[in-house]
Order: sequence, then structure tokens, then C-alpha cells
Amino acid sequence: MLSIPQEGRILDLRFWYSGQDALDYLQSLQGEARDRYRIHEWLDLLFMAFYSLAMAGFWKGPRRTRLIPWVAGILDFVETALILVLLTQPASSGDLEQALASGIATVTPLKYVFFYGTLFWILSARLLPWGRKS
Repeated sequence: MLSIPQEGRILDLRFWYSGQDALDYLQSLQGEARDRYRIHEWLDLLFMAFYSLAMAGFWKGPRRTRLIPWVAGILDFVETALILVLLTQPASSGDLEQALASGIATVTPLKYVFFYGTLFWILSARLLPWGRKS
């Protein structure tokens, strides 16, 4: 991931962490590592757009469920936006930073649940016998 120090692994690759873990990790990044992580997050915006469009294209659920493939991407966008905000702030543990970090920690597992749930739904509808039309 662009040579970002892996102490504690970057937030995007963890299923769960606390708001304090997120804040501590982001505040531990200094100089070039912080800049690289910021670049990674901007690139993540392209990736989330790609996978959201792909999942929406493969979605075969009922019409009323057409927004489901977009939920993971929206949650990923919120996670990335909050991380970018914290990366642009000077290191501080004020109430605002704590609230943003708690938001990141809340959104991340939801993103994974919707991403893998949607992926399972798509694959099961295409590959498993009960999902195929005769």
C-alpha cells in the first residue's frame, strides 16, 4: 500500500477497531507516511466507485433492492472522507477528532458486512442452483 508503515495495519484493511485505535494510528503517521496514506485514500475513492458500479451491474435482486449494492460503497466513501479529514488536521485528541474517529470505527465493519453480504448475494444468485433460472 504505497510503502505505508504497517504498524497495526492500515485502517482500510481491518474489519474492526475502536475509535481510539483509529485516532492513535492516524496520529502516529508523520511526514511522508502521512502523505502516502492520504494518496492511498484518494485512490481508494476510485476503487470504491469501481466496485460499487460492478456490483450494481451484476445485481439481480428485486427492483426495490437496487440500492443495496451501493451501500458498501457509500459506507466506504464515508470512512475514507473521515480518514482524509483526520489526516488533514494537526494531531490532536479533541472532541471533534474523537467523534470523527468513532465514526470511522463504526462505519468500517458495516462496510464489510454490506460488501461481503452483497457479494454473497450476487454470487449465490448466479452460481448456486436456487439462484439460477431454468
